Amino acid sequence: MFKVLKVLFGLIVFIILALLAAPFFIDVNDYKPEISKAVHDATGRNVQIEHIQLSAFPWVGLTLKNVQLENAPGFQHQHMITIDTVDIQLELIPLLNKQIEVKRFLLDTPKIWLEQRGDASNNWQDLQPTPTHAKAATTTPAVRANKTKSSSVVRSPIALNADLLQLKNGQVIWSDTANGKLVVSDIQLTIKDLQLTKPIQIELSAKLDKNPFEVNAEVGPLGDFNTLAVNKLPVRLQFKTQGFSLAPFSAWLPDLEAAQVEQFGDLKAAKVDLNISLEQHKDSAIASSGKLQLQLKDKLDMAWKLNAKALKSMHIQDLDVSINDTQVANISGNIKNITQSPSYELRIETAKLQRIWLNHFSPSLQALYLHHPEPWESIKLGALIAGDADILDIRDLQLQLNDEHVQASGNLAWGEAPDIQLRITTNTLHLDPWLPQSEAKQAENTQTTAEVQNSSEQNDAEQNGAVKNDVEPDLTFLKPWYLSLQLSAKRIDVINLQLDNLRLTLSTEKGVVRLNPLKFEVAGGRVSENFTLYTNTYPATWKESMKLNGVSVQPILKAVADFDKLSGTATLNTSLSGKGLLPANISKNLNGNGHFVFEDGQFEGVDIAKEVRKFKKQDTPSQNTTDFAQMQGSFRIHKGVLTNNDLYMASPLFRLTGKGKLYLDPLKLDYHVRPRLIESLAGQGGSRADRGIEVPLHISGPIDNIQVSVEFDKDALLNSAAAINNAAGKPIGGVGGKVLDQGFIKTRDEEIAKAKAEAKRKADAKIAAEKARLQADAKKKAEEKLKNMFKGFGF
Repeated sequence: MFKVLKVLFGLIVFIILALLAAPFFIDVNDYKPEISKAVHDATGRNVQIEHIQLSAFPWVGLTLKNVQLENAPGFQHQHMITIDTVDIQLELIPLLNKQIEVKRFLLDTPKIWLEQRGDASNNWQDLQPTPTHAKAATTTPAVRANKTKSSSVVRSPIALNADLLQLKNGQVIWSDTANGKLVVSDIQLTIKDLQLTKPIQIELSAKLDKNPFEVNAEVGPLGDFNTLAVNKLPVRLQFKTQGFSLAPFSAWLPDLEAAQVEQFGDLKAAKVDLNISLEQHKDSAIASSGKLQLQLKDKLDMAWKLNAKALKSMHIQDLDVSINDTQVANISGNIKNITQSPSYELRIETAKLQRIWLNHFSPSLQALYLHHPEPWESIKLGALIAGDADILDIRDLQLQLNDEHVQASGNLAWGEAPDIQLRITTNTLHLDPWLPQSEAKQAENTQTTAEVQNSSEQNDAEQNGAVKNDVEPDLTFLKPWYLSLQLSAKRIDVINLQLDNLRLTLSTEKGVVRLNPLKFEVAGGRVSENFTLYTNTYPATWKESMKLNGVSVQPILKAVADFDKLSGTATLNTSLSGKGLLPANISKNLNGNGHFVFEDGQFEGVDIAKEVRKFKKQDTPSQNTTDFAQMQGSFRIHKGVLTNNDLYMASPLFRLTGKGKLYLDPLKLDYHVRPRLIESLAGQGGSRADRGIEVPLHISGPIDNIQVSVEFDKDALLNSAAAINNAAGKPIGGVGGKVLDQGFIKTRDEEIAKAKAEAKRKADAKIAAEKARLQADAKKKAEEKLKNMFKGFGF
């Protein structure tokens, strides 16, 4: 565009010089052929001028009518430039000194056609002047020296000293075969009191595809052209537009997906209000302030104040961002080396943003917390960051989550091997409001007809292979990563647990992720865990070791596994390993061992004392719980099945030994235990050799519906007989005696009597059988003896 105007201005100057050389009494229109030839020789284009008018008093005036410069060959429009009227008024006295001082310069209805084709060729490239170095090569050294010597005294034949320069009703038509057509119309340009020693006032207004805009500027003073530096030229400029539509620029706008258009609106329908002020001073300092409003589905407002030094560095004094008249963020700071290797140091402050307000802009955020009973309410961020294209230095980050503060610092280096170093501290933090939750269990357990139908359809799809199983996440991309994360918190509340004095160190190197260690206090005790995840293989494998000391287990089990039927204080040591990260694969591939001790606990859903008392004639009320003073044992896990062979429990009413299995997927029990009633409450954690009545039990079933049944073991019944009376033949006292007095002994006596009667019956039968055998033998011997006596008589 600038080159075209330059050519246009040169053309007009050439015409002026040619016409001024002619005598005033000669009809200047006779020189049109010479003018056309000269223009053709200079540009390769033909020019047509319908009429030329010259006046000499009180100033020298020149008027050109219907000036037309033809287009380059092969382009669509016939002409490149047309001008209805060129009106020039020159000061008379300076002409006597061969200087041109323009008093008035008017272009009426100029039109310029700019065309660019798909092969990047255009209709103005052939108008470019021959490069200076090429011209210099064609001159002799003597000529170049002579020109250099005289250049200091050569003056421009045209002086910039005009009362008015004006362009009216201008139009520029841009045609691009790739991106379409743009039209700048109704161009009105006015420059008043144009002088080298005074600031130049410029007023410009136009319409870009019917979108009006205006520019008001003050440029200069220009001073000496020989020393003019554009980057040090004083400039004041203001640009304004309102209701500017982006529709004409649709070919240049990015294509949004349907979901983005639905969420943010169509860019082609956007409206823009813009008000920019720009100042450049003699020292190359630039200051800018302004406001931008972008109206899509929502309204975005930006307001800024900034200054720069020769476009090399920028100081952002203030940058405010608002959406729908709600302030969102404020940014300030510095940007250096803008044109080479930019670096920055910025302070970012957000407003206290409400989740409900953010839901409007992010449906996915709304879906995350749709079923949360008490989701988070607000978030606020303040950060001091610095860096460049390769690294982000987080010097201070303050995050306010529901009025709870989290502080972080560190750096993030991006590249083929990302390196992340972070340190995070907090005093008190409630995490539950920030953890997405699904629908409540009661809603999950109650399926509507439609849900049942959808479930049936899903099952059919799975059978037909249309639904794929969950796939293990591929974390091998972490191989080149380096990560160091340190977290310390005085208190964190999560899944209804209070974790105190939490310390966490997480590191990643060569695909190995180490949590070493994780320590915190919870439920009256301490927890320490080391965890290693190997992401350099697929699927990922892992191992962990955990120590619990003095921890109340019921709140832990309730929070982690929604299981609250076991209570007590636990000491636990585990060493586990596994393969895969999906829950089903963790359960299936879990291996390891451990040891546990529970003290002063209770197991709900099982009343072992009640099962023992089933031998009474009448039942007594039950709490459906089993209290114990101590329970301990060791276990081994192989492929998701926990096996325990040394369970021991000391209870006020009994001692218990047992063994069995716990299946992790699905969670169910298969245990065989032997509770033995004891005589007193003394020494609840005492000897395992306490004698008493023993009743074998089988505990089995899903963990939320445990079933207990008595296993009839004759050996156990007979072994318990000794507990009916002590060595002196006296009844058992204490708790055991109370239980026996309620009818258990009588029931046991009947069982033992039946056993003794059965034994006596068998013994009597054996004696009778032996007696009958002896009698049969004696009879047989007597018969043989008689036969021998009468053998001689022929018998």
